[in-house]
Amino acid sequence: MKECTAVNIKYLNVKSRAKIYLAAFFLLISQVSVQAQKLQLTAPQDIALPSAKQISSTRSYHGKQVIDEYAWLIDEDFPHIDDPDVLSYIDAENHYYEQVMGSYSALTETILQEANAKKVELVSAETPAVRIGKYWYRSSQLPNSRFKIWERSPEQLGKYEQILDESKLTAADAGLAIDRVTFSPDGRYVAWGANPDDPFKSTLQFFDLHEQVQLDVELATFLPLVVWGHDSRGVFYPFLPEGGLNQIKYHRLGEEQEQDTLLFQEKRSAFRNEIHASSSGEYAFLFRGENRSLQVLAFSTKVPSQKPLRITAIKHNVMNYIDHVNGHFYMRTNDLHRGYRIAVAEDTGNGPGEWKTLFEGSDEIQLTRMFPFNDFVAVQVNRQGQSEIVILRNNQKPQWVAFPDKAYTATLARRQDPNQNTVLINYFSLTTPASDVTFDAVSGKLSGFTNLSIDTSKYKTERIFATARDGVNVPVTLFYRKDLRRPGQPLHLTGFGAFGQTGEGWPRGFKFSKERFSLLDRGILYAMAHVRGGGELGPAWHRAGEGMQRKNTFNDFVDVAQYLVKQGYTTKGNISISGDSAGGTLMGAALNQAPDLWAAAVLNVPWVDPLSEMLDVDGPTVQWVWSMYGNPLQHEGVFDYVFSYNPYSQIAAHGYPPQLVTTRWTDTDVPYWHAARWTAKMRSKQTNNSLVLLRTHADGNHFGGQTPQQDLREQAEVLTFILVAHGLSQTAADTIIK
Repeated sequence: MKECTAVNIKYLNVKSRAKIYLAAFFLLISQVSVQAQKLQLTAPQDIALPSAKQISSTRSYHGKQVIDEYAWLIDEDFPHIDDPDVLSYIDAENHYYEQVMGSYSALTETILQEANAKKVELVSAETPAVRIGKYWYRSSQLPNSRFKIWERSPEQLGKYEQILDESKLTAADAGLAIDRVTFSPDGRYVAWGANPDDPFKSTLQFFDLHEQVQLDVELATFLPLVVWGHDSRGVFYPFLPEGGLNQIKYHRLGEEQEQDTLLFQEKRSAFRNEIHASSSGEYAFLFRGENRSLQVLAFSTKVPSQKPLRITAIKHNVMNYIDHVNGHFYMRTNDLHRGYRIAVAEDTGNGPGEWKTLFEGSDEIQLTRMFPFNDFVAVQVNRQGQSEIVILRNNQKPQWVAFPDKAYTATLARRQDPNQNTVLINYFSLTTPASDVTFDAVSGKLSGFTNLSIDTSKYKTERIFATARDGVNVPVTLFYRKDLRRPGQPLHLTGFGAFGQTGEGWPRGFKFSKERFSLLDRGILYAMAHVRGGGELGPAWHRAGEGMQRKNTFNDFVDVAQYLVKQGYTTKGNISISGDSAGGTLMGAALNQAPDLWAAAVLNVPWVDPLSEMLDVDGPTVQWVWSMYGNPLQHEGVFDYVFSYNPYSQIAAHGYPPQLVTTRWTDTDVPYWHAARWTAKMRSKQTNNSLVLLRTHADGNHFGGQTPQQDLREQAEVLTFILVAHGLSQTAADTIIK
């Protein structure tokens, strides 16, 4: 193509040649600008760097030493942090961040103003109403709050009365999250999980809606899950005794927790237990198993003490998900192929009868969720990285729901009414804010889309495939403003690639974002790499980034970036990257593997030292992590493999790009010391004195700040750093040279 252009350029008219020369000139200028800005993103000489002392700590595994000079940053009393050295260091890092980035505060405020000017135009402030027992329930979000107002009515279209304000609950007063609000069948009580700093020590709390008073009872649990008994006077819940294994208990309101009935005792330490209500309300399903095997037992909600029915058996590499509606059990299972099938069986009273396949499925598509209704089954499908919804009926052709966007995320809502013909769907795209959409399975009508108060037709989403080094095609989603699209433009790349996630709820980089338009409006091309380890292309795609294939995830990300450079989308050194949580593992590995490829990196609550967690035999999630990535304590080969990609272990003495590392004091999923130790070691090892910033927020949780506005400000700060890294800190929206 270059040779052809060189040969033919003399035959172009003057105007055309001028355009080409002008485009080349501006491309050159933009590259020079980026390089100049990179020079500015070194640690300022006039601002003192925080001092992180080095105290060598050595551990030995399989005859090999693991040395950590910054283990002192781990406060042994976490989540209570009182080590004065740790507190002093984090405070110094925050002060350093404010000194360095303070000069760009005007840009942060501009991004905030731009985001707030984009009004989300809701069809309704309330979620679609769902019937539970004899009432219809709906909720609305309190302004600038994570809490909700709940209303109900005896009729779907009747007058709704407010019954619960989450912000007035004692858990809210204590700064705790309100999770999994569950109403009793008779409508008198509501239960919820109150999540403290330790996510494995939640409490179940209760409220009497008739008396409008919170009950004086708190049930200790490790998961905020509850299933009401049929008579609304008691609940099934999971319990983890100190030093013991998972249990399922039944609590009767008015009694002490010590009197609760033990219904099930787990005997396998590697098994996790969850309990969920059937859609019919007749059963409390116990899902027990590990990463790739799942068994289902069923407790009667009418007779809680009755021995549970065994719905499915434990079988290696077989996952079973069960529901019950209208006298039938429904099963989503991968017993015949990796993509799952849907089967149905009559409820005999002693368990399911003969299972009959309702939807065969295939290895090429993944059936990710199922909700049975009286007259059909709604199934969430993932096909070639795209989520879809299909309606299944006996002996009829599948009915696929048609959505308006080319690239989007559509998931079946957690609350459905099996007696209706309306399916509730959570929907968003890169240009459509989160929407509570309803689909009428009879008429085929979709309604309830949320709009944005800007012209979204100016923006384009497209899907391409990048070829990885082993020949595998990796999906990449591109999002940009059409009139600012040009070869070699600045590009921001994000990825996750873990736990089979598909971007439905996490990470934030894959979701709708008002503030993201501030990047696009300044000429940045936004890209999402759907690397192996995620669930975008089904379970095989997920497993291809697990265990002894974990490096595929990191290689895919680097290969996607190199592909985008090779195809002319951007240029080397003109790519900023970001990742959250396990996406931080990906960012750390990408920085170590190809440090000169990136303009800058943002690591948000980053899991940059998974090896240390995998070596902690007493860790609350270690069994789960071992089931995905292997046990480095037991197997030397696993230890060597994980060590070879563990980001924190592999920081080396060479040049790195500028980095912004963010964390929270209150994050118990990935504690602050991952980010703190990464920052300290990175500064001590890098040879080019790039700017490395650590930003520690005082509150919130692993998934964000305490309020939407706090979230927005934090993201505006991140975007400010990205724009500065690309040399666009002085560029106003809509003023990029076209």
